[in-house]
Amino acid sequence: MMKCPKCLSELVPSTLEGYQTLSEHVCHPNDESPLRYTYVCPNGCHDGFYGMWGSLYGSFGSKPELWYAVNSFNWNVENWDLWEKVYKFDKIMEKFKDFILRMETD
Repeated sequence: MMKCPKCLSELVPSTLEGYQTLSEHVCHPNDESPLRYTYVCPNGCHDGFYGMWGSLYGSFGSKPELWYAVNSFNWNVENWDLWEKVYKFDKIMEKFKDFILRMETD
């Protein structure tokens, strides 16, 4: 469940609103925004709402650490450095394995 990044309360479903995701806005900027569920903090931490992927809408001037709901898709992408480290570790292990195989054949 998505959580508010400020108070860590579970976000609750709110009204249907018309909004575009970033990729929709880039690919089809003139299309009508579809109605989608929104999610809000029950403690009223923000002026805006969180969309289906966890991005904050309508709360201009908010701090970057509040832009994505915790445990949302966008929050996971924003914290991608962890996955990058895992990927780099896998690549290092592949090189190490190749090195060991060469040592065994020499």
